[in-house]
Amino acid sequence: MKRRNIWILTAVLAAAVCFIFMIHGVRTEASEGPKLNGGTSAEIGDSFVLRLGFSSGTASASDLTLVVNRREGEETITPTGDTFLIPVDPDEMTLDLQPRLMNGTEEADRRTTPYSGALYAKALAESGLVDDSVKTMLADLLEYCAAAQAYYDYRTDDPANGASYQWTGYQPSGFTAPTPSAVSVENTGDGIRIRSANLWLEHDTIAVQFKGIATAGAAFTLNGSPAIPILYGTDFTMRSEALKMGELIDASYTLTVSDGVNSSTVTYSVANYIANKTSAEYEASGNQNMLNLAKRLWAYGGSAKVVYDAQVNGLELDVDGEDPNEKFGPLL
Repeated sequence: MKRRNIWILTAVLAAAVCFIFMIHGVRTEASEGPKLNGGTSAEIGDSFVLRLGFSSGTASASDLTLVVNRREGEETITPTGDTFLIPVDPDEMTLDLQPRLMNGTEEADRRTTPYSGALYAKALAESGLVDDSVKTMLADLLEYCAAAQAYYDYRTDDPANGASYQWTGYQPSGFTAPTPSAVSVENTGDGIRIRSANLWLEHDTIAVQFKGIATAGAAFTLNGSPAIPILYGTDFTMRSEALKMGELIDASYTLTVSDGVNSSTVTYSVANYIANKTSAEYEASGNQNMLNLAKRLWAYGGSAKVVYDAQVNGLELDVDGEDPNEKFGPLL
């Protein structure tokens, strides 16, 4: 039977979605024009995504877009059904997104008070609608985002774990170092070598990454399935799909590169990466921001797995009668 991932911060709150984030007001006017809805929800998959609903009124939905503030300037988002999906990078968690609903080139509506991922997480934790496991996950999310802010040197004067985003009983998880199996390496012949395995950390994506050299025409398989690398002559880079937070701590990948005569195989896990970046030897290197980022990522992955495995009190929830995975893609 196909298992449904949890639509963690949306479906659980379906009965009260207009309550969450009512602290973030929407301008209203006596008009039948397009409007942003009063409630917000969110989802956690391979990234944190705010979901902001709207009604088109007398306008055509195809003419509507949402403009939000981002690190590098304004971004325009097109709707998915009657919802705008707003990915929030970890280091952008405290950024006021200032959503503006546009009808063509004209502004139709906007949020009039601060609107950010960190404020949403706090409002959700204080709503009384989620259990302690979700609150722990939210606290770990904010701790990870604060570590990302320090690592990327962005908005460090407004950290996601600051007092203004905490709630009564705010309690993130502690860090417990993983003890993974050693990295497995097997090589046969010459001309093909997987030279490195690592975790690829971008602002909005986490993936396992391999680099090496390969002969022309070599075949690549990742966890037993054919895979397509990024090629630079004989050099290659292979990345996994973006990792979902609920599966992060168990994620392990085996890459095999072979031309039928020569081959190279490496098995590497997220736990391998975290163990390396939190080792005593690495701590002695003095890269405190990377050390803290790795610790907070691992703690967040652990609490997300607890929520994922528990299915949020056993609930399997649809969106308008549809599987949320089919409608919105992979979630927590």
